[in-house]
Amino acid sequence: MDTHKQLTTDSLGVDDTTVMAIREHIPLHTETALFFILPLYLMAFLRPIFIIQIPFELWGLSILDLFSIVMSLFLLLATAISIRNIKVRFTSILIIFFSLYCILSIAWGSQVRDVTKIILPFLAFFAAQSLVKSTRQMKSVLTLLVLGYAVFITANVIEIAMLKGGSVNYVYQIDLARYGGLTGGSHSLAHAMFIFSVVYALHVTQSSTLSRSAKVYSSILLALSVFCIYKTYTRTVYIGLFLFWLVYFLGTNRRILFVYIFTAFMGLMMYQAHLSTIFWDVKDAVMTQKFEKAGSGRISIWSDTLDFFSHMSMEKRLLGTGLGYHEESHFKRKNFSIGATHNDYLGLLVTTGLFGFILYLGIMSALFFSILLSPVERGLKTIMLAFTVSVIAMNMLSNSYITRVELAQLFWLIAGLFHARRDSLEKQRTLVPAALS
Repeated sequence: MDTHKQLTTDSLGVDDTTVMAIREHIPLHTETALFFILPLYLMAFLRPIFIIQIPFELWGLSILDLFSIVMSLFLLLATAISIRNIKVRFTSILIIFFSLYCILSIAWGSQVRDVTKIILPFLAFFAAQSLVKSTRQMKSVLTLLVLGYAVFITANVIEIAMLKGGSVNYVYQIDLARYGGLTGGSHSLAHAMFIFSVVYALHVTQSSTLSRSAKVYSSILLALSVFCIYKTYTRTVYIGLFLFWLVYFLGTNRRILFVYIFTAFMGLMMYQAHLSTIFWDVKDAVMTQKFEKAGSGRISIWSDTLDFFSHMSMEKRLLGTGLGYHEESHFKRKNFSIGATHNDYLGLLVTTGLFGFILYLGIMSALFFSILLSPVERGLKTIMLAFTVSVIAMNMLSNSYITRVELAQLFWLIAGLFHARRDSLEKQRTLVPAALS
């Protein structure tokens, strides 16, 4: 139930007007000074833009890697200064234990670079939770995300529509061109565009004072992001996008949900032939009953990964082979790595062992229930539940929000914004009754 609804006549014995008047004058805490929250603002604006692949390296690091590291260092400093504002939750504790475990795993084979890529995105979670202290600051972060995405989406649409797609991967069996735009790959572009659906939903939900022109502009960006997703032909993101809006409408508007499902069904019927082309290997696997070949051979790859794990020593099964591990003799079609499993969780199981695997599953479970049981308004809660469910699903089908640092940073940034909002509402819930007494 919405916290604003909880603080009414039933709970406090006064009318709603009195409660709202008191709420407006409660000094919860002062906003974070611009100097300290500036790194978070910069990350929100620049993170989408720097998903664009720029042909420049420094010390063997790409622009994407350099941006992730530099911004993480700034966020670390800002978070350290405001660390007293972080409310310790089970999710935070598990994140800390998992990060320490990954660092410790360097002792038995993990590569420093790979450990860094796994744990740095969590800084965005702690930074948002500690630095965002008001609704106004949350709206500012969301607005900057939209502006950053405006640059990212516009540039990629122009590249795809006008300049023949930038990075293009051809599936020769079916003569299908998968566009990667300016990101260097169709998967990177599709997942980055998917996150804009979440940003859009948050921006519209949290910014009730948006002008009509701003809403129209944001809606146009949403349509263009879906266009880009379509042109990538990334099936994992098709599933994730469908799941996100399905859960969102399920939690917010059942009437629109029925319209959404009906529209999706009609789309399947109308474009059945084209979808058969896109999901060609799934169709062939069903027709030939060779299911292991479906989804680029995912079932076969998952089976091989589990077989590889079962033949590891007990010590390796518990501790893992180490992040960044490669085994040339395992897969016939390509070397083994966490990115070759088409399943982030199986990749973690092999490289971090049962200990790391259980810790990460604990993080996602704790995050899910933290969202589910939170007192935040229904719209925001539903968006975060939809985002989390879709990310969990996509991680099971591909290498997405664990191994791709840019995606992980955006996911944990949004999760941090949610928890900042939750902390603020919980503090209001305790202070309003005190002000009335």
